[in-house]
Amino acid sequence: MKLISIAICRVDVDDSKEKDGDKSTILCQATNTSSMLIGKASYEEFARFVAREISARIELLAMKSLEYKGTICHAFRQQNGLCVCVLTDDKYPVRGAHSLVRSISREFESHFKDAQWQNAKDFEIKWSRLPVMLSTYQNPPKDKIEEIQTEVDNAKQVVVQSIEKVMNNMEKLDDLVEKSNDLSNTSRMFYKKSKKMNRCCVIL
Repeated sequence: MKLISIAICRVDVDDSKEKDGDKSTILCQATNTSSMLIGKASYEEFARFVAREISARIELLAMKSLEYKGTICHAFRQQNGLCVCVLTDDKYPVRGAHSLVRSISREFESHFKDAQWQNAKDFEIKWSRLPVMLSTYQNPPKDKIEEIQTEVDNAKQVVVQSIEKVMNNMEKLDDLVEKSNDLSNTSRMFYKKSKKMNRCCVIL
């Protein structure tokens, strides 16, 4: 069970005909690289890439869990454009991840005024609480697990979809990797080699 990354994004609607999803700005993000001996930079780059692309493409007011090769992105996009993306492995409890998404959203909005994040650029929001939450929820204390369970007892069945579905009728994942400004050439090469070996590349 592993909590990989937490990202808080602002999604601005793009009404242009040429749009490829809406525009997503990553306000802040924390990524767990403690288990990585090498490739930490690529690990963080792919966490940024996934958060930006998913947050720009999911519909409003729908909790999504999108899986690709053992990694799941849990995300919820609010009416005001705020979107929280939580990346986990496939052993992390899905409902627990959903509860974490909601908890982060509430805490972020109680800590920051709208004016502080609505015009912020990439990574301009500094929130020391985010890495603390990333560490705390790696193995939530028992009382937290019970709290999560209580919150979701009456929730409808959780469905985990393939990440490709959110890209339906848009560009293929390979094309997004090529175009992304979040990825270095090293990360792109690693992605291609890993795909040929039919293995997940870092996060994807």
